[in-house]
Amino acid sequence: MSGKLNLEQALEVFMDGWASSAGMPISAVVFASGFALCWREACTVRSVEELDALPTYSLIRDIEDGTVWENHNGRWVWLIGPFHAQERKPLQHSPALVLYRPDWDTP
Repeated sequence: MSGKLNLEQALEVFMDGWASSAGMPISAVVFASGFALCWREACTVRSVEELDALPTYSLIRDIEDGTVWENHNGRWVWLIGPFHAQERKPLQHSPALVLYRPDWDTP
């Protein structure tokens, strides 16, 4: 596989590696760690195109500086405080993690 893995692909790679470990038992901690790494990779946004594809009201966290941004109809807003906000395009220098997508709320 090349490029970025989606969650299903990342889990498939992880589970294939687990199944091929010669039937050796795996601890819950090792499993959880592997799952967390897969989830983090699937939730990492590295390009402006991926950022633009996120739905309105998605939340991301800039990996480098920790700022959290919310998508308001294609405009990314950084909430500085309860009554202040700054608008700019995130992903100027580093990737971001998706913290929330509204479509995650639907079963």
